[in-house]
Amino acid sequence: MTKDMKRFKNFISENGTIKQWPSKSLLKQMALIYIWRKLDQERTYTSKEISEVIDSMIEFDDFAILRRELVDRGYLDRTADGREYRVKQKELNINEQDILDFLDGSYIV
Repeated sequence: MTKDMKRFKNFISENGTIKQWPSKSLLKQMALIYIWRKLDQERTYTSKEISEVIDSMIEFDDFAILRRELVDRGYLDRTADGREYRVKQKELNINEQDILDFLDGSYIV
């Protein structure tokens, strides 16, 4: 476990929401995977629904940047018109898998 992984715990509140958007790239990726693993893998979300779900997982006012990052980094697929979103079933690279293993093995819910 890296120092940054340990540090990520500081970004999570007691109720499991992300307190702020990290500035470091690895911590951003951890935040995205943290959200991605909590999304319903079988569901199709409307734009409004995915925004509301993401917004409920954060304590800062920028769900749009997280939604965009989730799409840009391949964690979510969206239709060309941006009306529907689905959790992308993807094979994780070794770094992503390490992050997921850390999140699943830590006290972070």
